[in-house]
Amino acid sequence: MLDRTVEKLISDHSFVNYCLSKNEEDSAYWNQWLAQHPEQIDVAEEARRMVLLLVDRPTEEEFQMERARLLNHIMGRGKTVKPRVRRLWKPAVAAATLLFMGVISYQVWMHRQDSHLVTSSNIEWVAQHVPDKKMMHVALADGTLVKLFPGSNFSYPETFLDSVREVRLDGGGFFEVQHDEDIPFVIHTAELSVRVLGTSFNLQAYDTDNQTKVALFHGKVLIAHNGQEKYLSPGQAYVWDKNTQSGQIESFDVAQERQVSDGLLVFDHAGYDEVARQITRKYGVKWKTDVPVKIQFSGTIDQESLQDVLNHLTYTTDYRFTLQQNTVHVQQN
Repeated sequence: MLDRTVEKLISDHSFVNYCLSKNEEDSAYWNQWLAQHPEQIDVAEEARRMVLLLVDRPTEEEFQMERARLLNHIMGRGKTVKPRVRRLWKPAVAAATLLFMGVISYQVWMHRQDSHLVTSSNIEWVAQHVPDKKMMHVALADGTLVKLFPGSNFSYPETFLDSVREVRLDGGGFFEVQHDEDIPFVIHTAELSVRVLGTSFNLQAYDTDNQTKVALFHGKVLIAHNGQEKYLSPGQAYVWDKNTQSGQIESFDVAQERQVSDGLLVFDHAGYDEVARQITRKYGVKWKTDVPVKIQFSGTIDQESLQDVLNHLTYTTDYRFTLQQNTVHVQQN
């Protein structure tokens, strides 16, 4: 058990269930195991990322087409590489093969969605929409990994410039930015820009939300907003309130914020509009009410069923929340 490697973990059925939150017993076991063996956390996290990359496998034809496209970028943009099937027999290349297949799998998956390319300064951009109820993993050309939250819109170039790596986000995501001190990574949102060199953080920047939040786990980021610049250190968050047009740096619960990147919803005296928006993204429902709804809801929502969530809202507010044909109806008690 203590001699864990990435290859062993991704071959372990119970670990895969833990990564995909498919089995409560497996999740409980691996959470306890990691708590007892913190030195294994980095290996487990690397294996978890690979499992998520391998969730959605492409067809053989799609795999070969994407493989050729990536090799064209690697070997020189002007050259053409014809796709061909090649068997890799040596065990020593197994891990590299899995990672390569994982990257291709998700590149193909992204192109299956309602994506479209836009051209700016001869740079091809990919515009990616994440549907409600879904989370999406994107591997960028520089090795940066992005986990996009439900209801997000993310735009990024197929290849980055030599001077700067720029992307655009309307939504939320967890970023693990590949370190490159010579080429900064910049995320543009409607309210602010986040400039990093190599780090990991959560970014919540939905255009329809009342707040924009950057929560930093590792590294250092520079927040640029309204002509002002603020640096964040690990454990700090920058929160911009759109209603008051004010921003502040505050500390946050690191463990809880980590869970946010896996789908946890956190409410702190949230009003009806905020609750409805976040639950819509997580569960993909519509809302209907004939009365003004005034609530201040605090709590967290993780893996609960939608019915359990609505029951909890009913018990803790003055309103009754019922589900009918994918629409939440709100009535006064």
